[in-house]
Amino acid sequence: MGHCHYGCCNGVVVTGLLNTTNTIATLKGAEDIFGKETTRFQYRSSFFITGVFTSIAGMLGLVPYAPYASSLGFLQSTGIRERAPFFLGSALFIFLGLMPELTAFFSTIPHSVGNTVLFVAYLQLFRSALRNIEGLTFDPKTIYRVALPSLVGLSIMTMPRNVFSTVPELLQPLLSNGLLVGIMAALVMELFYWFGPRIPRLPMKK
Repeated sequence: MGHCHYGCCNGVVVTGLLNTTNTIATLKGAEDIFGKETTRFQYRSSFFITGVFTSIAGMLGLVPYAPYASSLGFLQSTGIRERAPFFLGSALFIFLGLMPELTAFFSTIPHSVGNTVLFVAYLQLFRSALRNIEGLTFDPKTIYRVALPSLVGLSIMTMPRNVFSTVPELLQPLLSNGLLVGIMAALVMELFYWFGPRIPRLPMKK
């Protein structure tokens, strides 16, 4: 009989919601690469297609399709703008999935090889991140918008898993993920930044 793990369900739902920010960041970053502004229709189409593929992948136990920010790093590193190489690469992955022998061979490749390839992509992605805050004026208040989410996320990533053993089971998968906590911290800081000055303040008593 199946068992419902509410902590995992909670983490999956929150991750899915936070992943929408990744889609927006990817489409926004692609504007500089292709020199075109993303339209509202393209945003809606991307969310719709991502949602459909995520639902199908969940039923089949597969990794869903979604626009990912690291793709921008590959585009900037390779300089490829055409669609044909990506269609060819997708066809090769489909062929690879149909051949268990090839799948078993490529699964023996050390993780360090894949991490090296991602390292090159993330170098360019780091450049895109810096360009997003290029017009930001840093002062004692605005520095929290960048420093606090980054340091909180990195701190949680370096913590051992047993640190969160006393946290309620419902929150463990969420709070033990540095990436998710960092994104949530960034969203909270943005809310404070935008809505803080708009909140009416009570008059000070003399």
